Amino acid sequence: MSLIDRYLDGIATPEEIAELDRRLAADPAFADRFARASRRDQALAVQFQVDAGAARFRAFAPRRRVWIAAAAAAAVLAAFLLRGERVLRGPHVQRWEDGTTITLLDGAEMVVVDDDPKILELRAGELEADVAPQKNPMVLRTPEAEAVVIGTKFRLSTTRLEVREGRVRFAGRDVAAGQVAYVDRIVAVEVDRFLDLYRKIHDPKNGYFSRDGVPYHAVETLIVDAPDHGHLTTSETFSYWLWLEAAYGRITGDWAPYRKAWAKMEEVAIPTAADQPSLGFYNPEKPMTPMRDAARIEDYPVGEDGSKAEADPLRARELYVMHWLIDADNVYGFGRRGDCAARNGFVNTFQRGPDESVWETIPHPSWDPGPSHVGLFVKSDAPQWRYVCAPDAEARAIQAAYWARVWAKPGTPLPDEKRMGDSLRYALHDKRFRGEHGLIGWAFGWGGSIGAKDGWAWRSGASQAHFGYQNPMAAWALKDSPAWARSLEKQLAMYADLQSPEGAIAGGYDIDGAALTFNPHPVFQDPPSNEWFGWQAWSMDRLAQYLLVSKDPRAKPVVERWAAWIKTVVRATPGGYAIPATLAWNGKSVRVTAETQDVGVAGATARALAFWAAAAGDVEARALAKALLDGIWAHRDALGVSNPEERADYARFDQTVPHPKGETTFLKLRPWYARPGARTFRYHRFWAQVEVAVANAEFARLQ
Repeated sequence: MSLIDRYLDGIATPEEIAELDRRLAADPAFADRFARASRRDQALAVQFQVDAGAARFRAFAPRRRVWIAAAAAAAVLAAFLLRGERVLRGPHVQRWEDGTTITLLDGAEMVVVDDDPKILELRAGELEADVAPQKNPMVLRTPEAEAVVIGTKFRLSTTRLEVREGRVRFAGRDVAAGQVAYVDRIVAVEVDRFLDLYRKIHDPKNGYFSRDGVPYHAVETLIVDAPDHGHLTTSETFSYWLWLEAAYGRITGDWAPYRKAWAKMEEVAIPTAADQPSLGFYNPEKPMTPMRDAARIEDYPVGEDGSKAEADPLRARELYVMHWLIDADNVYGFGRRGDCAARNGFVNTFQRGPDESVWETIPHPSWDPGPSHVGLFVKSDAPQWRYVCAPDAEARAIQAAYWARVWAKPGTPLPDEKRMGDSLRYALHDKRFRGEHGLIGWAFGWGGSIGAKDGWAWRSGASQAHFGYQNPMAAWALKDSPAWARSLEKQLAMYADLQSPEGAIAGGYDIDGAALTFNPHPVFQDPPSNEWFGWQAWSMDRLAQYLLVSKDPRAKPVVERWAAWIKTVVRATPGGYAIPATLAWNGKSVRVTAETQDVGVAGATARALAFWAAAAGDVEARALAKALLDGIWAHRDALGVSNPEERADYARFDQTVPHPKGETTFLKLRPWYARPGARTFRYHRFWAQVEVAVANAEFARLQ
């Protein structure tokens, strides 16, 4: 029981009364708390007609740390005891004659002092204020601090102040526009947003992670992107997790979460020796038996194409890279290594050429005892394991690792990303090892027999390169490797060659040995692979980062032209924003065909603009980045940021899937799904939340 409670209950000892007198004279904040408790006690005594000393109905008065002007304790006490007050509850708008407006949000509670209507107390919830210029300051008190206001716009809760215009004195500190203040610290509003999203992503009740601590592709389960279920995870998702934790380490100095994320990636996403038991049979002199590439789904399974692969020049025995798709909750029921029960098993879907959309894929385990799945794709029934690396994820992980090393204090223990970079060199070689094309290819694979008897193993390179997979930052981080130094040169040349007259980047290349053939939509055609605007934001963000750290003059004109195009196709107003959703290409010329408010892509766009602005001093680009980040924040909800998403493609849940054993449908291959009745959804993709969080953190850092 507190000293005040004991006094008001009439049970304080003489020594305690003397201590009370001393504190009332010395501590205005304590006098304030005593006065309020006394008024409430008196009111309750009247209400219930009981002696104030015995009243047990007194409202709870929280611990206060309020800074008020110094005054004699007796005068402060008298003023508070004599004044009247009104309690206002939100939602409510309170206006003053000078134009000052305070809006109480739902659940807020504020006290207005009748004899001084501009001394206010926010007891609970949040308010938004637009305070006209004041001759005498307006004072807003909370249980934690006091805000002294001359004239400004801000948002205030009981523990937090966000200043939008002007300046506010809060908890003894001056807080400027664009800053958020707590009792013990002041941060940029964008840093506060990062920390808000970080907490939401890591809050167990929000569902971003599995019971094993694995990040899901999305919180929601009914979602069909490249993964066809939200509780699958991907190498992309892991790479975004690393980036999130690197940014958190920079802001807080705590690098344990970054190390934890890297360890979980190793545990779950990188195949172990047990997952590839015949790896020791790999012969780099004969790395593979080339199989035919078919243009149509109906042409599968395929056989050998009669060609010969060259020797593997890298000759790596083990690969330290991730398999791209993991069944975190064992939704498919394949388990791991054929047990049909374990979580976090390696699975695959895409396997049948450029016309295969996600709606036409056949889910199958990467550990395949056959003949139920292997024979659907190649003319073989040999039991085997097969894994696929999507190299942009590893490149993003290396990019995050680069920034982690820049941001961490010297001597901070961090994982070694160069091991991953060595294995990722397979993405720089064409499928049959006929040459090092130097670009980050779309995918490379490796596999082998399940049994040790007559064991065998194979490996392939990557013969298609999409500009959206290129990552000059990763190449810069690994530039001590001659292969990655050459790759950096090739990537810069690719951007320059593929940039459209408008400024966007067109497609990529089909690769055969040293020959590069332009393809506006490399890899897949349903939907066309460079239709999605997100590739533009992802890849050019990396080039803008590279420009900032390297000052390479070859990168500047490409980013400059791209940023100029962005200013013409991105709209941001106080009421919202719109970015391109899809693009149509005529050779290397582009036009926008649809717009969206996709939060993840908008975040990536804002970050690309922020890096360009930092590199080139482009004030207009910085303002557009800021407007996008503010617009995205208007879409926040209990789980993060999200906006309504129309999914017209969900009409394809009944899509017919060609199958060598007879046609089936998307739904029949996924019996856990029911046909969705709605077409509009609010999704919380892990990568999109991280894009927005990191965009805010980087914008604050780069200002």
